[in-house]
Amino acid sequence: MIDSVRRLLSEFFDYEADGSSVGEVLATFSEWAEKSDEGRRIILPSERLKDLPSELTLEASVGVVARLAPNQAAWEAQLSNDAALLNETANRCGWLSVDAYEVPLPKFLTMAQTLKDLSGFQDADVFIELAADGSLEDSLGQLADAEWPLAKFRSIGSSSESTSRLAFSIHSALALEVPFKIAGLQPSPITNSHGIGILNAIGATALGIAHDLTRAEINDVLASTNASDWRVTDESLTWCGLEAGSEDLDDARAMLDGVSLGDPNLWESVLVRQFEV
Repeated sequence: MIDSVRRLLSEFFDYEADGSSVGEVLATFSEWAEKSDEGRRIILPSERLKDLPSELTLEASVGVVARLAPNQAAWEAQLSNDAALLNETANRCGWLSVDAYEVPLPKFLTMAQTLKDLSGFQDADVFIELAADGSLEDSLGQLADAEWPLAKFRSIGSSSESTSRLAFSIHSALALEVPFKIAGLQPSPITNSHGIGILNAIGATALGIAHDLTRAEINDVLASTNASDWRVTDESLTWCGLEAGSEDLDDARAMLDGVSLGDPNLWESVLVRQFEV
């Protein structure tokens, strides 16, 4: 089963660069893409685009994360600067495509104004990071109406409250049919004492689609810490007797646009410990 788990997780994995140099990030990504046949996407802060080399034998997609702007003037300046950086990078680096732009929802702007300001980035997938609070469903509804933006959720820590918030986010996005990605998961297939696992998030999405799970049931999937509760093949995923078949997994791939994590070698080593018998 371990090979099926590895392949499934690889399909959703985005390599979010940590404090490593861009050279180290590219080397790690290249090694991972060659090993897994799944060179998905490198996620970089916008200010690090200038460090990318002009020529490289590697072919890759790059996602750009914008900083949280403290006020409207800073927001407008950041969007202008990032647009220039994205264009310059795309023209300078023929080996990559910039296909995602991720930005936190500014607290000082309405969603309508935010979408208007971001409309110029529609050549890429635009992810707007949303908080799991009382405004979430309204914000997701506006993303659904606009049709082109995607949502981004962040998992923080291992508390029951954190798990409940992610369950709320996933359940709401599935109900409104808004595609999303997740950041902040643990570099572990299965949820542990440090936070929510990658397989749990994928499973919660796929099973939520297959069985129209309630928020509480999605929470249970996210909180599950036993590898023995899971069975994964190349055609299906099963948790505690609930199965998501191949069509459900295809639907999950369409809804869950990725999970942003650091060095893939970290969760690869945990995968072996959790699933290899």
